[in-house]
Amino acid sequence: MSLTPLLLSGQGRSGTTWLMSLLASDRRVAFDLVYPYERRYLTYIAQFARLFEGPEFLDNLNPDFARFDAFGVGGRLPESPAWKLTDSLDAQIPVPDRRQWFNEMWRIFADHLCTSRPGTEFYAEKTPVWMPHMVRESFPARTMYLIRDPRDIFISANAFMKKKDYYGFKRGPEDSDLDHARSVCASFVEYVTNYVADRDRDDCLLLRYEDLVGNTKQALAALEAATGLVLDAGAGAERFASHGTAASLALTEARWRREGLPKDVGELFEGCAGAELAHLGYPTGPPADHTTIPAIDFGLGGVDLGTLVTSPDGRFERSSDGHASIHLSGSDFWMVLPLEPFEANEVTEIWLCVKGGAGETSSIYWAGPGESLGPDRAIHLFYQPSQHWQTIRFRVGAHPAWSGDIHLVRLDVFNSGRGGRLEGQGKVQWVRLVG
Repeated sequence: MSLTPLLLSGQGRSGTTWLMSLLASDRRVAFDLVYPYERRYLTYIAQFARLFEGPEFLDNLNPDFARFDAFGVGGRLPESPAWKLTDSLDAQIPVPDRRQWFNEMWRIFADHLCTSRPGTEFYAEKTPVWMPHMVRESFPARTMYLIRDPRDIFISANAFMKKKDYYGFKRGPEDSDLDHARSVCASFVEYVTNYVADRDRDDCLLLRYEDLVGNTKQALAALEAATGLVLDAGAGAERFASHGTAASLALTEARWRREGLPKDVGELFEGCAGAELAHLGYPTGPPADHTTIPAIDFGLGGVDLGTLVTSPDGRFERSSDGHASIHLSGSDFWMVLPLEPFEANEVTEIWLCVKGGAGETSSIYWAGPGESLGPDRAIHLFYQPSQHWQTIRFRVGAHPAWSGDIHLVRLDVFNSGRGGRLEGQGKVQWVRLVG
């Protein structure tokens, strides 16, 4: 039986809730009508299938206690390669690969849903940023990039947390407004980067939250034309009162202008996501001189790849799509970033935009004047190769050795925690230093 997934990829609690209610107005669309639509069956199936991308993932499962928090259902894998790796790969029995697991479990789910609910043609779900790329490898799906101005997301999320007296939306009890803004900004950049990569695909559609609010009829017409759905523009309005934090739906647009942002938060958004904001038509102004974010562009017209200092375990090549490809030929590809020396207190995070590749680890090393690189000045993050653009965040400001003058920064982009030769191709788009 045919069941087409409708994948909602993007940020924004209010927009997601409203759009899911609109989709539910067509009886051919199925999903659990449980606020806030957290029964994400397709995502759960995909997460289980991803365990089989490498045997080391299975080592983390305790068969006596089925807890999946570390695999994205309720949390993330550790941010350092401290997990136990299998010593001998020769002892493993053959098992189905990720795609086989994914396809078969989806077939069972889809057949059961269509049989139990005749007339169902679509299944809708709010999905993480990597899901559309994984799904389209196996079967047809439609992706709706639901994007909202991150400055409004920042205000709305904080108002909702205050209203409900709890922390969430990538904010913890110890986070400052600026900490939270960095998380919102990084997520926004990641979603926009993937939308830009997919914008010419016939199975992808951009839905700006502001267009849904300001011109609902036109936005729904575009959605109906892309999917064949018949939607009720009035559906879901009653849900706004239960979770909205603005006086009306119309006032959820451009809240940051009316309600204002802390000065450093506003500068962060424009400095770190100015290109993405402008690309989607959101208003921006020139960032103040002291907030201009140093960035390294690996695309056309960016850094001269021939001048980069790299390890012999890979080589750079300019991609036809305007990014840089890295052809791997060893276990530890690294590059020294072409940066002028800077004060550590000026930079809180370093972001890397990358996809593909191989290995399990992405690392950063740094050194001051006269210092050599070493394990005491390094951060190691888990890296899972994927065909979507990932924003890897090195939170250098939280490291006790991040201080003084920084004269050298090295990125070990694709690494193997098990050693041995890595082969494959990764892509890198940019590196940004975040204040």
